[in-house]
Amino acid sequence: MDAVAANPLDSEVLAVHAGAPLLRERRITFDSGRRPLEYADERYLPDLATFTIENEADRRTPLTRSHPEPAPTAR
Repeated sequence: MDAVAANPLDSEVLAVHAGAPLLRERRITFDSGRRPLEYADERYLPDLATFTIENEADRRTPLTRSHPEPAPTAR
């Protein structure tokens, strides 16, 4: 989840001004074989959306993070 400014398509579909603040949710759903089933990139009006996130310890998957390679420095 993050906050984004409404782009022209968002503003048309959601009836807001371009640049208006929106909440963005992006997710990928995988099957049990780790094959992607669904990709979502959704926008919500912040005054009309409430999100609840629940985590269960027995269903938790290991968290891994990758860090981008540092940009080469000019000499």
